[in-house]
Amino acid sequence: MKKCLLLSFVLIISFQSFSQEAFQFKKGFIGISLGPSFYTGTALVNNFQNQGVPTSQTDPEISKGQIGFNINLLDIGYSFTENWGVVFKLQGGSQVSRSSGKVLKSTFGTFMIGPMYSVKIQEDLVLDMKIKGGRFFNVLTFNDEFGSSFSNSNFNFGMEAGVSLRYHFDQQFSWINNLDFQNQFEGNNENINRLNISTGIAFRF
Repeated sequence: MKKCLLLSFVLIISFQSFSQEAFQFKKGFIGISLGPSFYTGTALVNNFQNQGVPTSQTDPEISKGQIGFNINLLDIGYSFTENWGVVFKLQGGSQVSRSSGKVLKSTFGTFMIGPMYSVKIQEDLVLDMKIKGGRFFNVLTFNDEFGSSFSNSNFNFGMEAGVSLRYHFDQQFSWINNLDFQNQFEGNNENINRLNISTGIAFRF
């Protein structure tokens, strides 16, 4: 009887220790975040002449430093070890410029995947370094002063490098802060790139 009680006690202690360790080391997270997007690429202008749109000195343009927004609808990460893992992102965003009743809007969407290297700064704070690549969808829209709208769209590939800081304010949730630089590979002389900052909440699993 004493041996059975002792064995039960040892098993309970072992199970509790394992449960606490497994509970503390969450392998994955899934989150949503948003924030400003700073355009850093070649200026985007009214290029709809093939659709019969004349150009003017008062046309709006999206140039370096233009501030828009970005939203990460899905920000997923999974660690295979305490340091190495993989990340996936589903993101969208836009920049808008207005001038003399005209509006130029650049919208993008992307899904990317890549490796992640994580460093535990302290028990509840993790720094993630990430490189991702994937597919981008871009739409450029121009609305003139007469209410007419023109647009063109294209697909291309791009890369993103960045860092994230995850603060585990709860055993199930984290506050995530991202700083990412994106670059899209265009077939012409244009460079479409941006610096994205975002903050949000992630569920840990």
